[in-house]
Amino acid sequence: MGIVPGGEGEEEPPGIYGLLCVSRGNYAPYSHKEESDKLRIPHPFESFNLLLMLAWWLPTGMGNVNRILFVDDEPHLLAGLRRMLQIRQGAGWAMSFVDGGTAALEAMQVQPFDVVVSDFRMPGIDGAQLLAEVQVRYPQTVRLILSGYTEQRDLATLASLAHQFLTKPCDPGELRRTVELTLTLGRQCDDEHVRAEMSAISSLPSSPSALQHLIAVLGSASSDTKLVARALQRDVALSAKVLQLVNSSFFAPSRRTTSLEEAVLRLGVQTIRSLVLTSRASTGPDPAGPDELQLLNDHALETARLARRLAQPAERDDAGCAGLLHVCGQLALVAGGPHAFGETAAHAGAYLLTLWGLPPEVVEAVACLSGPVEAPPDRHLDLVSAVQVAHVLVESEHIGSCGWSEVPVPDRAWLEAAGVFDEVCAWRAEWRVRAS
Repeated sequence: MGIVPGGEGEEEPPGIYGLLCVSRGNYAPYSHKEESDKLRIPHPFESFNLLLMLAWWLPTGMGNVNRILFVDDEPHLLAGLRRMLQIRQGAGWAMSFVDGGTAALEAMQVQPFDVVVSDFRMPGIDGAQLLAEVQVRYPQTVRLILSGYTEQRDLATLASLAHQFLTKPCDPGELRRTVELTLTLGRQCDDEHVRAEMSAISSLPSSPSALQHLIAVLGSASSDTKLVARALQRDVALSAKVLQLVNSSFFAPSRRTTSLEEAVLRLGVQTIRSLVLTSRASTGPDPAGPDELQLLNDHALETARLARRLAQPAERDDAGCAGLLHVCGQLALVAGGPHAFGETAAHAGAYLLTLWGLPPEVVEAVACLSGPVEAPPDRHLDLVSAVQVAHVLVESEHIGSCGWSEVPVPDRAWLEAAGVFDEVCAWRAEWRVRAS
């Protein structure tokens, strides 16, 4: 009942000296250690789309081995996984396969694992119990569920224990990409403490007032999808969980969703209620002081509103989503006190959203939030710039605050050149009406 080796040779492969000096839209490869030592990547998450493409192409380890543990109680399924993934063995992955939760915990006592991929329904220690133990004992380990028997009533539990969940039968490419992307972004977030903190998180703190408002809306006989979505967007923590769920393969095997209204429609009100009850049970006193969580939520909501206005029509849902979720790192670190605030929050939030399977375009916009705003070449803001500008303008109006924006506020000439001056004026007028 112990470890079933995935193949021979789990030794660390030879070091590969390579570095991509990256900026948005530009990169230069270096193959010599002497040259690479002179360079550094200026932002851990810059050129995110390039990073996503390279995540599959580059050897995983870049000088080290990532250990992946697969857990299932059916031997033929483990054998199938081994065959399906054998291309990764020796190419940066050291895989082990165990037949159940007890064997998995025994294996993890022997050596650490970077990722655990577990079935949900198993005799003895099932997937939920296993991941709960992993979360406590090995918080830095990425936790994935791969199951064909998950029921909708289990979703709230899964959302609190697993970073992502995939359904059987699972496309081999999807499974490899999911594991690879979490590993790649983990390497880009070079603060080991931040990675462990983010990986251990099962939920973010909700604002008590926003949570109570959502409960009231869900209990109203006249509530509909639009009203529930509007109430939901006032609570960043629950919005993130809803978007995590709706972008899982249980609901969206090949479809991404960044609209809360669409997410509510697809998940159903009952699933939203289950998430609310789970969140309510875990919500304690505001760890950041009176009203601090509400201020962060207000700041995020206003950033989302403005980002939607500034973005191109096809990117408005993504912009609103990134604007709303950009404080996730702040919410995750808020219990750590004032020293936790700063640019690290953007990196931490981007890593957390990656773990939770949010669309990469949204993660990129969150990750690049603290970077310089680039001048638009064609009177159009791209997604990242729209969210950056929205965030800076909301900060300048003192509508809540992340406490870390040092990017200069675009002036009228810049906004006119970007073709968004009128939209900004209209937003400011609407905001003052809402605030009065």
